[in-house]
Amino acid sequence: MVNSEGKVLLIRSPKWNNTWLIPGGHVDYRESLADAAVREVKEETGLDTKVIRCINMGNLVDDPDFHRATQLVFFHFLCEATNSDTQADLTEITELAWFTPEEALQLNLGTRISHTIENYINNTDTKIDEYIFPPRN
Repeated sequence: MVNSEGKVLLIRSPKWNNTWLIPGGHVDYRESLADAAVREVKEETGLDTKVIRCINMGNLVDDPDFHRATQLVFFHFLCEATNSDTQADLTEITELAWFTPEEALQLNLGTRISHTIENYINNTDTKIDEYIFPPRN
């Protein structure tokens, strides 16, 4: 998530030991990955966004910062904020703030967030093949 100044939006969540993270969450049934990213950003921050491209993806198994043992597959999208009125969902996050990428890299970041920010700085992207077929009868 970036704004018109190139700053990165990060959040803190008690679910993730209050490390700094990228807004995100689960994918609903029949929802595309990009649509899920837009929805989750809106729910957590109040911001409307436009997805530009995927810049990182991976698999986290039993991340010690997460509040429970589980396996999480993540897709980090570079998104551009289309409005500037943030409204933090305090049931999900404790804080949100905009940082320059260089400032963000100095923070206590969640697993693989630094890699995502570095990919943004270096203009790197990740190809995703996604297929959502028509519902079965």
